[in-house]
Amino acid sequence: MKRRVNLPALLVRYTTGSRTPAPALLVFLIAISIFFGIFNRLYFSWQNINSIVNNLTFVGVLCLGMTVIIISGCIDLSIGSNIALCSVLITKMFDRGFSITTVIILTLVLGCVIGSLNGFLVIRAGINSMIATMGMMTTLKGLALLFTQTKPMAVNQAFTELGRGYVLEFIPITAVYFLVLLFVFSYVLKFTRYGRNLYFVGCNASAAHLSGIKVKRTRYFAFIISGLVASFGSLMITSQLSHGRPEMGEGAELEVITIAVLGGVSMNGGTGSYVGVVIALVLMTVIGNGMVLMDLPIFWRYVSRGVILIIALLVDAVKTQRRTEQMKLKSVKT
Repeated sequence: MKRRVNLPALLVRYTTGSRTPAPALLVFLIAISIFFGIFNRLYFSWQNINSIVNNLTFVGVLCLGMTVIIISGCIDLSIGSNIALCSVLITKMFDRGFSITTVIILTLVLGCVIGSLNGFLVIRAGINSMIATMGMMTTLKGLALLFTQTKPMAVNQAFTELGRGYVLEFIPITAVYFLVLLFVFSYVLKFTRYGRNLYFVGCNASAAHLSGIKVKRTRYFAFIISGLVASFGSLMITSQLSHGRPEMGEGAELEVITIAVLGGVSMNGGTGSYVGVVIALVLMTVIGNGMVLMDLPIFWRYVSRGVILIIALLVDAVKTQRRTEQMKLKSVKT
């Protein structure tokens, strides 16, 4: 007698039981790409592929910093407002006659300062990271609106080449930025002491402290990295769009968190890698691009993003529960 295979149950078990969702995400990415390709022949055109690459690089850079923060056991909801404030200040500096090099350096310094403030509120003041960065998000958003009075402002024309240029005439320069940063961040997480400490702190801060790891310093640097990455993302998007706006980066934090969690980064900290995050990044970008080609209303994109986030959080919750049960069983046996 043949044994029946319950495909939905098998898929759920594989997704929640696997250490990384990368294989399942890759299969889904291939399937949905084939679907969009059948629906619209323009999907596999070079122009559309180039558009997908350009769209994912900006969000991809933000995912690098958010992954570090979440692995440490914290969260940063201020990255969108960080981008907005940096964007409008970039335009203000160009209006004052600052050079491109000076603008880049000061913008990155501002990102580090914002990250340091977040780190101070969370690490030194002891405020919950979600509450602290939410307050910072509102403050930065208000400052961005104050500096521009809700009006878009143009930037130096030469500055736009930093985000619109191409390498070898067909590779977007933003893709090069993303790949270089991806290599650096992957190396730091996998092969450096700070990366190992980051996982240890996110997994069990008390045990990490007892092991001699400086938990507060590790998390403080994670916030600085997140602020620095957000300011770099602001340089990218402002040069691409050739102007700064106070609403730039709005909603970026939720999109980035969705991608990180979907890619296997646990909201409880201590778990995750950039392999799953990159595949989730491509998948989310492809879904958004495919919906545009299908001419679906924009609200469906928000609905799909929300549903995917909920599913990713449910999967993460199931994984966390199973991991806790396994640890309890091991402690009982020993």
